[in-house]
Amino acid sequence: MIKSTANKLIYSNYFVPSCLIAGILLRALWIILIDSIPMSDADWYYNTGLRISNGEGYTLNGVPTAYYPAGYPMFLGLIFFIFGNNILAAKLANLLLSAGIIYLSYLICKRLFKSELAARITILIIALYPNYIAYTSILATEILFTFLLFLGLYLLLISEKRFWMLMLAGIVWGAMSLVKPQGLFIPFLFLLASLFQYKGAFWQKLKPVIVVYVFMIVVITPWIIRNYYVFDGALTISTNDGINILMGNNPYATSIYHLEQDVLTYIWDEENEYPIDSMMDKITNSPNWTRYGFKDEYYANTKLRNKALNYITENPGATLKMFPKKLWMNYRRGYEGVGWATAQIELAPWKKKAVSVYTIITNGIYYFVMFLFFCWCINWAYKRFIKKESVYLPIFGFLMIGYFSLLAFVYFADYRFNFPIIPIFTMLGASFIDNFLQSKKENAVREPVKLIESEVES
Repeated sequence: MIKSTANKLIYSNYFVPSCLIAGILLRALWIILIDSIPMSDADWYYNTGLRISNGEGYTLNGVPTAYYPAGYPMFLGLIFFIFGNNILAAKLANLLLSAGIIYLSYLICKRLFKSELAARITILIIALYPNYIAYTSILATEILFTFLLFLGLYLLLISEKRFWMLMLAGIVWGAMSLVKPQGLFIPFLFLLASLFQYKGAFWQKLKPVIVVYVFMIVVITPWIIRNYYVFDGALTISTNDGINILMGNNPYATSIYHLEQDVLTYIWDEENEYPIDSMMDKITNSPNWTRYGFKDEYYANTKLRNKALNYITENPGATLKMFPKKLWMNYRRGYEGVGWATAQIELAPWKKKAVSVYTIITNGIYYFVMFLFFCWCINWAYKRFIKKESVYLPIFGFLMIGYFSLLAFVYFADYRFNFPIIPIFTMLGASFIDNFLQSKKENAVREPVKLIESEVES
């Protein structure tokens, strides 16, 4: 009786729209109850978005900058240009993008796993996922980046040889790469997955990826040209990869972002305009701190990147030894959005208690999703290596997980690196539940959808 009722509920025509509506309402309620204020990176994005909307361009104290990738500040600049200096409008934009992530997760899961049940479990979890709800009130890159990532992925999955859809995917992923430059490698992961997933000529698999990359470059090129003139011939999207690599690869690295006096002393050299004994104070109080005491931020970025790469090549053992710690710090908890959303705001006593409970629930659900993911891995390994069955391995999903995990190795551990791949973990966990619930006959091996069609037509 209970099983029959549950089946009727989850397979109801109203289930998917109900999950979507519930996800939107919960996020709207969070925005109303938790009046987050921009801080740290969010404060930069907010103020830079305001300057863009006021016609000042992407500048810091009147000086053109490219320290943070420009995609999200441009997005905020457009919102503020239309709606004025309105943080609520930016948060509502996050809400709409979040609704897109919820629904796209459902569509992509159904497409990749050919399972309506797995897709419905996925949309339920993502709609109710507490950390995603908390991020809705934060002016940060994660929601926009993840939406563009999944929109481009879905366009590729349904392209079916249509040139114009590959073009759209390229445009979307070009915008994604302006939000976070690591998005540049996503089509390459797609190509690798297609090479392993099914047989076919290499050129036929490569052509769609070339189309995507061409239109990504079309989107990115104007920004690179701008930076070329700003930084005297330098070709770059942003100028903060040097400091980020150095944060994770120096004698004082702790695995997380650590910019204290010991690291700053390590950064210093004879070309630096700041005295070595007061570098922290100078950076803290300098309006153009992105230069770190060098002549401009691009030169600083090059200096710091080279210093990090020299450290890695001279200390490969220490670098590799740090990786397990970085990986652990990257995945050990999943409630950072709650802390970020509630930082520096006064909460009523009842809200403090509610947030405390919410934080525990948030982490619990994160661990539940990761548990289901590991169950999927164990179940797949058992069927593949013990029972010798032919079982589907979603290679692209694992390449995505590996790629975003590798960012911690290259840079430093940060829970935010995991944000875009939570739906992938969820899809795999939902697939495990699907396999567990279905009968052996119903759970026959499903032929996965080809990631990239073999031909491209206009």
